[in-house]
Amino acid sequence: MGEKDFYDFYSNTYMVHNLDWSIEKASGILKEWQDKFSQEVALIAKQKSLEKSFEINSFSSSHLDSIMEQFSEVNLSKIFFGYLTMVIFIR
Repeated sequence: MGEKDFYDFYSNTYMVHNLDWSIEKASGILKEWQDKFSQEVALIAKQKSLEKSFEINSFSSSHLDSIMEQFSEVNLSKIFFGYLTMVIFIR
């Protein structure tokens, strides 16, 4: 369920009638739940020693966002050395 679906599902219910219910709040709640779910799956796998036999990964959109953020960081020293290596090999 995406944030828009989550927002639409609860938008006309009594549970959120006195909240300032918005897509941003729905997104925050959904992200927090997905993070807690991922932590709980990792904890159970560790407690039951499942990680020795299996590789267990819980996937959620918030986990994908953190992976994308981690791999999107720019490291200028690596770019510089890569460029320098290309220039050396071209000559």
